[in-house]
Amino acid sequence: MKDSFGGAANFLMEFKANGFFDDLVLYPVNKMEERERLEYRRKAVPSLAKRMVGYRPSAVVIVMRAIEENVVDAMGKAGLSHVPHFVTPFPSFGNQRRFKADMAKVIPKLPKTAAHV
Repeated sequence: MKDSFGGAANFLMEFKANGFFDDLVLYPVNKMEERERLEYRRKAVPSLAKRMVGYRPSAVVIVMRAIEENVVDAMGKAGLSHVPHFVTPFPSFGNQRRFKADMAKVIPKLPKTAAHV
């Protein structure tokens, strides 16, 4: 992500401070069995929707194809169905190159705001 946005040494802190970061599930689920992980993702939708209402995003980038349905559901519950969303693979397990290529296509499509121009 840092390479895609050309970030500084403290990139993650700046990224979060600018409202560019959140998780569907607010605790690690990657080591859980698939069925349990899917259930936690489903149960996390209302919480993400509530946070999204406060964020009022002008676009959403979903970094993991497997959670697209959950995030789109949260967007709908937050009244954000009209907001464009983009999906990339999670940048691990050999997907780093695909992630970087996808982000290179997504970043120019993201809406510009006064704070980020």
